[in-house]
Amino acid sequence: MCYKILRVSVVLITFPVLFLSCSKSEVATPAPIVPNLCSTINAKFSADISVIVQTNCATNNSCHAAGSVNGPGPLLNFTQINANASAIKTQVESKLMPKGATLSQADIDKIKCWVNSGALNN
Repeated sequence: MCYKILRVSVVLITFPVLFLSCSKSEVATPAPIVPNLCSTINAKFSADISVIVQTNCATNNSCHAAGSVNGPGPLLNFTQINANASAIKTQVESKLMPKGATLSQADIDKIKCWVNSGALNN
């Protein structure tokens, strides 16, 4: 009797184990390696960011020229732009700024990478 119970127990345990071990398992496909955007963009304040801001944000008839009270106020020099770098990045990434204009994706990426790199006066 004990032998019969043991045999039934072995059968009841063995079949589920065999069934589960024979199931098809899929190998996960590795995600493609995406290069870090900012590793290929070396945006400089004087050559890139200042030009973008002066051309699109701080012109005589725009929102952030001298005497402006819009948002962070004037964006005419490194100190003013650097103090608002994070907000500028957020606004241009979301395409809320500049008002009435559109920055190219290249200019948006330059601002993003400049801020991510510490918003240096370079």
